[in-house]
Amino acid sequence: MTAVVAGLTRGWVTLYTAGMAADDRDARRADVESDLWDHQATNTELGVPAFVTAIEMLGRWLIGIPADISWRYERDVTRASERLAMQRRRTMWQTIQDRGLTILAFLMATFFVVVGTFTVLQMRGELTTEERLVYGSMWIIAGLVMLAGVYMGSRSPWMAAGLLALGAIAMALAMFWLFMFLVPAGLIVITLAVLRARRLSAGGPPATA
Repeated sequence: MTAVVAGLTRGWVTLYTAGMAADDRDARRADVESDLWDHQATNTELGVPAFVTAIEMLGRWLIGIPADISWRYERDVTRASERLAMQRRRTMWQTIQDRGLTILAFLMATFFVVVGTFTVLQMRGELTTEERLVYGSMWIIAGLVMLAGVYMGSRSPWMAAGLLALGAIAMALAMFWLFMFLVPAGLIVITLAVLRARRLSAGGPPATA
C-alpha cells in the first residue's frame, strides 16, 4: 500500500512540476523523493505498520497539495521576474552600445568634415592648392560617408555598418599619422555596428532607454 501512495505522490509531483525550469523541477522531485524514503525508513525502524505509514503518507500528500500549488506559482512568478530583469539589463546594455556607436561615429565624422573643410579653405600652408583640395575632399567624403552610416542606423543596419566601416577605414588611411587613435576607434565603431546589424537582422528590437 505504501508503494501505491508513494506512486501517487510521485505522479502528483511530476504533474505540478511539469514545464518548469530543469533545476527547479529536479530539485523539487529530489526533495520529495528523499522525504518519501525518510518517512518510510523511519517508520520501518520504529516498527510502525505499513498501512499506518501509507495513511500518514496519503494524509501528508493531500494536505500538502495547496502548498505545492502555491510553491509552483511563486516559482513561476520568480522566474518571470528574473527573465524580465535579464531582458531589462540586456536592453540597457544594447542601448549603451547603440548610443556609444552613434556618438563615437558622429564625433569622428564631424572631426573629418571640419578638418577637411578647413584644409580646403586654408589660404596658406605647406600644402599646395591641389593637395589641399585632394586631401580636404577625401576627409570630407570620409566624414560624410560615416554620417550617412549614422543616419541609416536601424533603418538599414547592414548598410549602416558598411558605410561606417568604409568611412572608418578611409579615415585611418587618409590620416595615417593618427592611426594610433583612428584604428582603435574605427574598430570599435565597426564592431558595434556589426553587432547591432546582427541583432536587428535576427529580429531583435532596436534598443531603447
